[in-house]
Amino acid sequence: MGKLKTILFLLFIVQSIFVSAQVSDKHNSEYARFYRAEDLFEKQKYSASQKEFGTFILELKDVNHPYYVKAKYYYALNALFLYHPDAEILLLDFLKEYPETVYRQSTYFELGKHYYRKRRFEETIVWLNKMETYDLSEEEKAEYYFKLGYSYFREENLKKARNALYEVINLDSKYQGPALYYYSHIAYTEKNYQVALEGFIKLNDNPAFQETVPYYIAQIYYLQGKYDKVIEYAPELAAKDNAKYSLGMSHLIGDAFYKIGKYDEAVPFLEDYNRKSATTRDEDYQLGYAYFKTGDYNNSIRMFDKVSSVKDELGQVSLYHIGEAYLKQDNYLYARNAFELASNMSFDAGIEEDALYNYAVLSY
Repeated sequence: MGKLKTILFLLFIVQSIFVSAQVSDKHNSEYARFYRAEDLFEKQKYSASQKEFGTFILELKDVNHPYYVKAKYYYALNALFLYHPDAEILLLDFLKEYPETVYRQSTYFELGKHYYRKRRFEETIVWLNKMETYDLSEEEKAEYYFKLGYSYFREENLKKARNALYEVINLDSKYQGPALYYYSHIAYTEKNYQVALEGFIKLNDNPAFQETVPYYIAQIYYLQGKYDKVIEYAPELAAKDNAKYSLGMSHLIGDAFYKIGKYDEAVPFLEDYNRKSATTRDEDYQLGYAYFKTGDYNNSIRMFDKVSSVKDELGQVSLYHIGEAYLKQDNYLYARNAFELASNMSFDAGIEEDALYNYAVLSY
């Protein structure tokens, strides 16, 4: 056992000497400046690296030498990572000078990422689509497909965006969450609600998306007609201090309660929405009807009166309900007047006939 340890130790010493000799030879060779520039690049000292590569290019002068080509490539990359204004030109010139270079694919990728950072999405798409992806690592694939998918998304090509983002949503990377978010958002806009819901639920506990995802989930439950789920899930969202979403949630929850006939619960949410936003006549009618069903006849008449100012079917129905509300208050004269106005309209034959009957009875 002792001899084995001694042998292993001697092998380690020999290997260390060999590696040290290699390093020493490398840095004392005619390409010492190249290796020094390469080491600096790997240490992310881009300014110093670019300077060394620039000097090496001037000294070597053999434009077809592999080290010369590599130095030109890294010289341009350094400029890119330093955000120099000429970086884009350097990379494009490199491709023109060496169209068949082994660095062609990586140059395409770097140009694509460069345009992505500058939010020039159309050009991002052009350069990323030049690439072949089979040599990319998993992390690089995730970055590639996310940036391509997001660029298509920004260019409103949702089909291609969806296809690219799909390649990322099952890859364990920092792009997985954002890719799933936009993939789910696209499904939502295309009314593929179940796919969108499944994606958003996976993101529900992700801190990066907690401000928006819950609202999507509540809206999807509503659009699927799952009003009980809306009522269970959404009230705490309406209570949050988020002006962008809380008002919409108030209407969503109020309408969910309204749809299942729980008018008492609907009223506070519909009131909040009505008070804080410019409502439509349909929304005014909805609140008026909820008031009516809960016995708040004065507020009911007030809301229906707003709706009845337009002579159409909704206005006719509103006048009829005004008549009903006054009747509940034993205010027969006002009730008769409302029924008379409703009976003079022919938008809804059933309402017209019933209003005329009530008018006749009250007149008698």
